[in-house]
Amino acid sequence: MDITYYFGAEILPQIETVSQLRIQEFKNYPYLYVGTKEYEENYLRGFATDPKSCLAIARMDGEVAGIATAMPLKSDADILKDVEKVFAEAGEQIELYYYFGEFIVLSKYRRLGISMRIEKDLEAIARSQKFSKLCLSTVVREQNDSRRPPDYKATDSVWSKMGFFVTRLKIEYHWPTIQEDGRVVDTINSMRFWEKVL
Repeated sequence: MDITYYFGAEILPQIETVSQLRIQEFKNYPYLYVGTKEYEENYLRGFATDPKSCLAIARMDGEVAGIATAMPLKSDADILKDVEKVFAEAGEQIELYYYFGEFIVLSKYRRLGISMRIEKDLEAIARSQKFSKLCLSTVVREQNDSRRPPDYKATDSVWSKMGFFVTRLKIEYHWPTIQEDGRVVDTINSMRFWEKVL
């Protein structure tokens, strides 16, 4: 396994790879997100403007096995535009946090330790950039959601094993969401934050 880390503008040549993977994988439960190439590429270009932003790409035998992104929580990136208010209202200092945007590992490469290895490396990067806390967010779905696949396993135990804990902080995002009847509707989705103190 080979993992390459890209920072700031180095991310730009990788945008197409990342956007395709996000669209492909986030269509699955629990995100149920139907993304567009245009939105994804615009979002990722904004993410790449921050020199402290980081993209990890794991490859096995030359094939992309997974990706992860991270950035300062205090950021101009579109996906974080409402986060500062949520943290400020809770009395949290947003500039202390390094935010993990996503961890995507393709199903055939799971349980090989890819996420754990990337998390440790990103943690070291966060420390080197003088951040004292990590955070990430996960989508909230009801236990009885009919869209939940029978074999679905929540990632909560993965984050807990990595040392993250659930906070009381939540944020809501609109995105094109697959409904129970298969329609795609722009829907409000709740996300909860997890935190890890370095």
